[in-house]
Amino acid sequence: MKFPELKIPNAVDVLENKIESLIFSGAIRPNTNLPSERRFAEDIGVSRTTLREAFSRLRAKGLLRSHANRHQISDVIDVILSQAFYGLGPNDGALLFDILTETAVEMTRLSLDKTNDIDAQRAQLAAERLAQALRLPSPRGEDLYPLVYDLILKMVEANSNFFGIQVVHALLSGFQNALSAALAAPHQIDVFRRSVDALCAAIPQHSPDQPQLLRDLLDHLHDRLRRSDQGVVFQATRTPSAPTPQETAFHDLSKRIETGTYPLHHALPAIKDLAVDLGHAENATKLALHHLEACGMVTLGKLGRATVIAGAPRDPIAGLTDAILRQPLAVEATFEF
Repeated sequence: MKFPELKIPNAVDVLENKIESLIFSGAIRPNTNLPSERRFAEDIGVSRTTLREAFSRLRAKGLLRSHANRHQISDVIDVILSQAFYGLGPNDGALLFDILTETAVEMTRLSLDKTNDIDAQRAQLAAERLAQALRLPSPRGEDLYPLVYDLILKMVEANSNFFGIQVVHALLSGFQNALSAALAAPHQIDVFRRSVDALCAAIPQHSPDQPQLLRDLLDHLHDRLRRSDQGVVFQATRTPSAPTPQETAFHDLSKRIETGTYPLHHALPAIKDLAVDLGHAENATKLALHHLEACGMVTLGKLGRATVIAGAPRDPIAGLTDAILRQPLAVEATFEF
């Protein structure tokens, strides 16, 4: 009798899945810094090697970015849409602000059925901090912007929808400079303060008026942008960072596969030999192989030996889609939204 092949998940698979779940559930917002590798590994009871392999896979899917052994949840939707946003922003920032408003308001509306007391407390605290700052004499726009950002994100995060949270984050981030300048102007600051105070009163009561109150607040911000010197200008900016050893090894190895130095359906050398051939450290080479596997270029067998299965990385959306489909709650929230 022939038994079916069983796929038993290893520690890396389990850890990757758990972190994905936290990201897709909206439990970790974009740009959140994770603990250091040593502390994270100790807290969850895994080796740093296991943790790094899981992080490598998440980086390949665009869910994580890393620098100098520090890791941060990526604003992956911002990365994917940044080129489109960049093209639209200078010419039609008003359209992008309308998208921000409709997305945030709809996210808030959908969250009313699932908001719990903890979500409400977090949003109310954010509203109270903004209200308190608005009572100060001549508050600075650069001080008000992060409070406005935090309030809106806290309200949409209650819906636990990865895509909505990422889109709202991306759009708010693109309007950071314009909003900071607009918030610095004294024009109708009392009207804005009353909008924030109304939200402070509605949030703890789980009031169904919250979506409309948020719309009023965003409409007021839109009006302030129109009246400011800068106008409704969206700036999609991305700051490049120096590549990590893993990223450099990934780049060098993928180029060799794409040029046929390592041909299709052939096994790559053992990691030790491959590292020498590439001129990189063994650990960086090993992590690069996991990155290549997540990109669909190699498959990893026993002892980490890799076989080339594609001559180019698959579309980044495909990798993100695979990650999403692994998370039923993310799929449910996406279709609901």
